Amino acid sequence: MVTPVGMNGAQTSASVRTGITRTREAEDIYHCLADDPDFEDPSPLIASTLSYLEHERRDKTPAQWLAHIAAHAFRDLQNSVALTPSDYRQIGLFMALPSTRPQWGAADEDQFVYHFHNRIEKDVFPIEEFVYKGHAGALTLYASARRRLAQGQIKYALLAGVDSYLFAHWLEWLDHDYRIKSDRNPDGFIPGEGAAFLLLEPAGQPEKNQRRTLARVGNVKDAQCPQSELGNNTGTVLSRLLNEMLASTTETPIIVCDLNGEPARMKEWGYTMVRLGAKLGAEPIVIHPADCLGDLGAASGPVHVGLSILFLERHYAGHPSALVWSASDSGERMAVLIERAS
Repeated sequence: MVTPVGMNGAQTSASVRTGITRTREAEDIYHCLADDPDFEDPSPLIASTLSYLEHERRDKTPAQWLAHIAAHAFRDLQNSVALTPSDYRQIGLFMALPSTRPQWGAADEDQFVYHFHNRIEKDVFPIEEFVYKGHAGALTLYASARRRLAQGQIKYALLAGVDSYLFAHWLEWLDHDYRIKSDRNPDGFIPGEGAAFLLLEPAGQPEKNQRRTLARVGNVKDAQCPQSELGNNTGTVLSRLLNEMLASTTETPIIVCDLNGEPARMKEWGYTMVRLGAKLGAEPIVIHPADCLGDLGAASGPVHVGLSILFLERHYAGHPSALVWSASDSGERMAVLIERAS
């Protein structure tokens, strides 16, 4: 993975655990609307950027920049897992891209695919699927990846996500809607950017190839919330969804989620916590990496699953599992249980 606080998964995990953040005033990218433009100046955007790639951002379109940072994350996976040329001909790519935004959507897929494969210097994989559903996007693709693995259509599945909010015309759209953090809207989210890739294989296959299984991924559960009714109603839906996941565990998992500071999202989680009560444990461990990373949008799902695996291995050794849940603006709520491999 690549995130604002790490050039790979290990660095990002250590940064999130210790509370490191790299937010900055990004006046070179955007100035936020003033509360009273007749008497106040616009304020610089507060953002969480890939500062170590900043010199490569100039003049890139969204499709080019997303492909660029996705390629950096892909190379991190290549450095972590030794795959042969034959293996690459048996890979399926299942990737979440940003949800529909001004001058961005499914029509830009061909441009993204062209630039991404050009960057990684690999031909298009035998199977490639893309979704435009924001935070929950990658987890919505998991069922398809798992089915194709089970049917033998592919030997490996790459579950991936990439996003960046840091384009002026996207930020202006969010700013007008009181979504991003600014002097005018102090409880908005901090826009970020990043990408992550997870290598999925059928159980037992890694060991046959002298690789270690890092974690086991359970079934993904999903639910749909009324898009305009964040709060009590979505808290009801989310609590039912998480209750199903908790019922399948004997010990309380750590919880990793994409809460980003927006009041409606926090209210939803508050209602959920009350409904779940003791099922979350006496002192639930709830981690929301947006505190350090900013909101990563469509990259959130695979980043959070990857962090959960590293947390279980290195930081929460006494916990056997992690519950990851994601929420998209369009109403999707997705949850998956990550179990320690040993």
